[in-house]
Amino acid sequence: MLKATARATTRSESAGDEAQSLNRSVVALVVATGVAGVAIAAAAAIEWQGEDLILLAVLAGFAAFTVRFDVSLLYQSRVSVTVVPILVAATIAGLPGVLVVAVTAELAVYLGRDKPFYKSVFNAGALLVSGAAYILVLRSFPIGNSVGEWPGILYPVVVGTLANFFVNSGLVACVIALGSKKPTVAVWRDNFSSLPPHYFLLGILVAGMVATYVSAGVATMALIFVPVVIVRFVIEVQQAYKDLQEAHQKILHLAYNDALTDLPNRQSFEERLTSAIDEASRTEERVAVVFLDLDQFKQVNDTMGHATGDHLLNCAAERLKRLIREGDGVARVGGDEFTLFFRDVKTVDEASRMAERVLSAFRKPWAIDGRELRSTASIGVAVYPEHGHDPRTLVKNADTAMYRVKNRGGNDYEQYAMQSSPMVALRNRSQRASE
Repeated sequence: MLKATARATTRSESAGDEAQSLNRSVVALVVATGVAGVAIAAAAAIEWQGEDLILLAVLAGFAAFTVRFDVSLLYQSRVSVTVVPILVAATIAGLPGVLVVAVTAELAVYLGRDKPFYKSVFNAGALLVSGAAYILVLRSFPIGNSVGEWPGILYPVVVGTLANFFVNSGLVACVIALGSKKPTVAVWRDNFSSLPPHYFLLGILVAGMVATYVSAGVATMALIFVPVVIVRFVIEVQQAYKDLQEAHQKILHLAYNDALTDLPNRQSFEERLTSAIDEASRTEERVAVVFLDLDQFKQVNDTMGHATGDHLLNCAAERLKRLIREGDGVARVGGDEFTLFFRDVKTVDEASRMAERVLSAFRKPWAIDGRELRSTASIGVAVYPEHGHDPRTLVKNADTAMYRVKNRGGNDYEQYAMQSSPMVALRNRSQRASE
């Protein structure tokens, strides 16, 4: 059985090595094709006339301008429109035109420091290979001299655009597979399988631009820049607004949430508790406030390290979140201190039962980093309106009750007693500062 498994593993590794070797060969071929394409373009440039040069300049400028400009045509996927000027150049000027426009686009990327040079070289080669696939498909249709006639050009160009997409995405998937060690087909499926409908629409745009050039000349092609500039400006403004909103949300989140556990912090807790008290005053219900302090936490930190202590705090936060209902609240208010409130409490005894439920949850062991830890809780309870009418008073009184539990050994709960004097609270705060 072990030998069979070993043979299967060896075959699997051998197949993986063969796939990686094939992918490396594809990359080398693409780069070599790009280098050869430079020579082809240089030779073809001798025969280009003035209008050809103007057209290629317009298309190259279009490509450079849109190379970092992605749009969402369908669904949530985004595609680069740089393929449009490249395929227009392929239709009108052939493979040399593809190379001029593709190299210009990748040069713009490189100068913008968006990619290393070797990636730009590969991308230019991949664009040339996929452009050649587009030209082969285009020439397989009997369109003769009607290359720019609408709608005759539409079907060949759309099919060619899809062929261009499949070749280009396949080449890029090979490179990604080299780095990720995943099968090329799986990489393609994860990254590119949703894009063919987008390229169908881009193919229609390519056909329209070719027909426009043939019927109206290169000057009309230049006018295409106007809507492109407007669309890019609108998209960049939308993206800037979206980034600003996200930054604002992050700042708000940091202002109202604990950085370690992501629970609400003291300020957020008090605001929500104020709302719960206001509602309870109208409905004549009670609100139970629970103050919880982990037992043995300092020992965990000292003997096992702060990383284990932080892990314990996160586990405690998750356990507390599972205990509250919709409309209740939980927060981390200090090192190993948490507060909770429960709405719609009918009686003071019901508040005690809720504290008992929390205590029972913390009597269970903690599985942390493969070890089982014991850390119980000391819990104090205060109830609105019996023990206070505002958040700070209720939290302070629950804190006082918690420290009475702490002083007798922890692992228990106690409801606030009115006879607890202010000196008790002062002594509790002094003890906390010394810990």
